[in-house]
Order: sequence, then C-alpha cells, then structure tokens
Amino acid sequence: MSGTLLPRTASDRLFLRKLNDFGIKLGLDKTFSLLEAFGQPQKKYLSILVAGTNGKGSVARTLAQVLTLAGYRVGLYTSPHLIDLRERIVINQRPVSRDVFRQTLRRLRNLVEASPCHLTPTFFEALTVMAFTIFAEKKVEVAVVEVGMGGRFDATNVLPASLSVITSVSLDHVQYLGPTLRDIAREKAGIIKTGRPVISARQRPEVISVVRKVARDNAAALLIHGRDFSAVLKGMDPERLIFDFFGEEALPGLTSRLLGRHQVENMALVVQACLSLRRMGLQIPEKALRVGLKTVVWPARLQIIRRQPLILLDGAHNPGGLQSLSFALKDLFPDLKFSLLSGMLKDKEWPEMVRMLLPWSQKVVFTGLKTPRALPPGVLAEYALRYRPGLKVTALPDTAAAWKMVRDSRENWVVCGSLYLAGEILKLAGKKVFCGRKLPARPG
Repeated sequence: MSGTLLPRTASDRLFLRKLNDFGIKLGLDKTFSLLEAFGQPQKKYLSILVAGTNGKGSVARTLAQVLTLAGYRVGLYTSPHLIDLRERIVINQRPVSRDVFRQTLRRLRNLVEASPCHLTPTFFEALTVMAFTIFAEKKVEVAVVEVGMGGRFDATNVLPASLSVITSVSLDHVQYLGPTLRDIAREKAGIIKTGRPVISARQRPEVISVVRKVARDNAAALLIHGRDFSAVLKGMDPERLIFDFFGEEALPGLTSRLLGRHQVENMALVVQACLSLRRMGLQIPEKALRVGLKTVVWPARLQIIRRQPLILLDGAHNPGGLQSLSFALKDLFPDLKFSLLSGMLKDKEWPEMVRMLLPWSQKVVFTGLKTPRALPPGVLAEYALRYRPGLKVTALPDTAAAWKMVRDSRENWVVCGSLYLAGEILKLAGKKVFCGRKLPARPG
C-alpha cells in the first residue's frame, strides 16, 4: 500500500519486499505449515470469518467494536492497510505495538529462511500467520477476520471459524476468482464450515443459489438478509444513519456513523452476527451493541476530509463500491455538484468504473498510485475523454500535486477509485487512521 511503514531494519524490509515478489497465490498448504511451526495459534480462540466483495471491512470493524465493548479481548485482522502495516493487526481496536510486530516478523523470517523454498509465503500469507500468532500470544478471546480475496483458498480460511459472514458479492478479481458471479460466489462460500452457522447479505439469485448449496452440503444453518432478518432505514444525514432491525429480536432506533444506505445492510449483518454469537454463549448486552454501532469509525469509507467546501474520501475500488458511493452522494448531498480525483489499478474493471464516475463529475483529475499495479493516469484521461468529449480532464501523475490542486480549490470534491489512493490522501492530509481516543466505557 501507499505510505507503507515497514520495519526499521534493512534486512526485515528486504524480507517483506521479497515476499511481495511472490504475488497472489491461492492455497492453504503454506499457511497451515507455518502455523504448525508456531503451535497452531489459530485454534486458540473463537474466530469469525467475514468474506464478500464490498462491506466486509465495515462489518468486521464494527463487530470487533461491539465485542470489545461487551468485555471480550478481541483481535481484528483486516486488509489492506492505508498507511501503516500494523493497521491490519489490531487488538481491542488498537494496532499491535511496533515491538510486537517486529519480534513476530523476525521469528517468521528466521523460520522461512530455514525452510525449503516452496514453503516461502506470499506477503499476505506472512501477515496472516503473524496476526494469528500475535492473537494467540496476546490471549485474545475472539478473532474477527476479514478474508483477503475470495475465500476458499484465501490464507485466512485456515481458521476453524465458529461463524461465517458473507457480505454483498459482485464481480471483482475475476482473473483469480473466475469470470462469472457463480464462480466468485463459490470462492466466497468456501469459508462456510461444517455444522457452523453462516449469515449472508441479500444477494443476486445466481449468488444466493450457490451459497445455499454450499451451506446445505455442509449442514450449516444459513440466515439471509431479507428472508430471516432485515433492517429498515429510518433516517440519514451527513453525520449518521438511523435504522430499525427486525429478526429474532426487534431493535428499533439503531444508529451508525458509517454513511450510505449500503451500510444499513452491513450493520444488519453485524446485529445478526451478535445474536447468533449470543446463542453460542457469548454475553453481548444490547447496550454494547448499540454503542458499538454508534461509535465505530472506519477511515476512507465516505470520510469527510473537509466540510466547506466538501472533500469526501471513499475507498470504492470496484463497480459495486462505486454504485454504493453514487447512491450515497445523491442521498446525502442532493444539491451539491462534485469534481473528482481518482486513481485506479489496471487489474480492476476500470473502464466500467470510469463510465460510472463521469456522469456526476464536474471535472476530473486522474493521478498516479505508488504500486506496479497502477494504471497510468494518462490512459484514464484518454478513455474518459473518449467516453465524454468536452469534459475537463487532467492527468497529474504526482499525487501530492493532485492533492494540492484539490485542497486549494473552492469546489466540492470526491476522492475515490483505489484504497492505495485513499491511503496516500490520508497521509498528505495529515489524517490518522487510529485517532488515539479511548473506546467509550464498556456499557453494562
């Protein structure tokens, strides 16, 4: 990610950078082998897996917040990070210390360098092993884990998850997961465990049919939003959304600081997950649930960077995410017009993403991203002008220069297209991913 803060020693930095060379390789053998060497840490706490295309980070972060407020010691593993690698490995909503991160990395490095080459992990596999090891050694009681990509062969799927959650599924990572929604659904549904419950968002018919079959084949009880539980939006403004939850319990007047109507379904998944965990014996008071939903913060998700004029930062990086963003802008700011700052990855569905963004953009600035996967901003600008001739389009490869243009203007802006860009903008704007404030006092 842009702005990555790696370990200070040159040898550790080199080790992690070399792991990046292994790219994305789906499979679980290397992860299982490394975890075996660390004493099977993934079996030492209750775990929850959250997969999906969009919304899985919001669900995981909020669920971890609720469980922490309920009095549990909670590990949260998410990806990618925005500024600092330690954002991915969090205990009770605080990133692990630099010392713990470095010590665990050094142990992993020593193990990998003494192992056969075919057991060398990818970057994501290495961080997954580190996270699960740290959680065990820091004696977390519950680990909430966001799946990296897909599900079936994702490194996180080594967990013997007691509960699985599948958020909205749409097309993304088609070069790895398959070209159709059915293909992608099969990969996402691969996190479902035999005899363990699974909670799903409302899905397209071809997706839910796959999820149903996998759940049935694994004798896993399946709860689906819109069939077994639901949430109804009651109000929304730029500060919060208000919704009622209906299921085995009715919970009216729930609130969340995560904006956009798409978050209503995500928060409904969190509520249902808490109710399912209660049936497993976890004590989750209603007050902890309400306060957790109300207070959770998740950077680069419709984050307001400046209010007058408005600068909104959103990590939407695929067509599904951009559709949710477009709906949110219409709901929250119906009278405002926006200019756009964007950067995209070449392995995404970028032509469709550009076409989705242009209808509501006053003018567009495309910028570069600090990753080999970045699409040159000139390519984006050329495509945008072909699609909408006459639009004012600028290509600025330097992100700092692009941000200065946005910051110094007196227009309303939306920044979106990639989490790489979101991380760089947060850094340039001097915003922190973790604000340093303590969680509210535990209710109860």
